[in-house]
Amino acid sequence: MSLFIRIDIDHDRCPGESCRACIDICPVDIFSWQDGRVQVVNEQEDECTLCALCLQQCPTEAITIWRLYARQPLPREGLHG
Repeated sequence: MSLFIRIDIDHDRCPGESCRACIDICPVDIFSWQDGRVQVVNEQEDECTLCALCLQQCPTEAITIWRLYARQPLPREGLHG
């Protein structure tokens, strides 16, 4: 089973440039300031170490980290139906 990471930012809750706590604390630079708001650098999202420093530092709880597991598909042979 493979682990994939997805990081969501609730931009309605994020204080934006006045804060930047997630950008400053992330050891692998997952976050950046783009288009006037904090963004997740998608090509680096899987480099997240799940250290949760961004979650601890975010004063508005605007960040959600999802751990997604990809399972192997069921083989068609052997299925009854």
